[in-house]
Amino acid sequence: MPPASHVSHHAASGAIPADATFQQIHSEQGMADVMIEPGRVGTADVSIHLLNGDLATLAASELTLTLTAPTPGSNPTTRPAAPDADGVWHVDGVELSEPGNWTVLVDAVLASGGRLQLAAPIVVHRK
Repeated sequence: MPPASHVSHHAASGAIPADATFQQIHSEQGMADVMIEPGRVGTADVSIHLLNGDLATLAASELTLTLTAPTPGSNPTTRPAAPDADGVWHVDGVELSEPGNWTVLVDAVLASGGRLQLAAPIVVHRK
């Protein structure tokens, strides 16, 4: 599926809650669906689903998430993620200090021995 219809598929299936913010990040090595819930200033939980080109779960042995606030000079926050039984990675209790276009970086050590690093902006809304 092309990226737009893949995102539409998530939204149509109810997989993206109304109060969440979502970003799909692509590269030739794979992609990551990143969801922050709630997608607003305050404490939030992040889920990351790694996928290959066929939209199957991409196996990883380790994953870290780095979020950087939109204010110039902001210090990035890096946290390890934990996988669930379905292969979706989670980081709970992330503090989102301000609204705007944050930068999200996903850094995964793949089960194949390779590495997947993906970065993109993600919107955090006001309370």
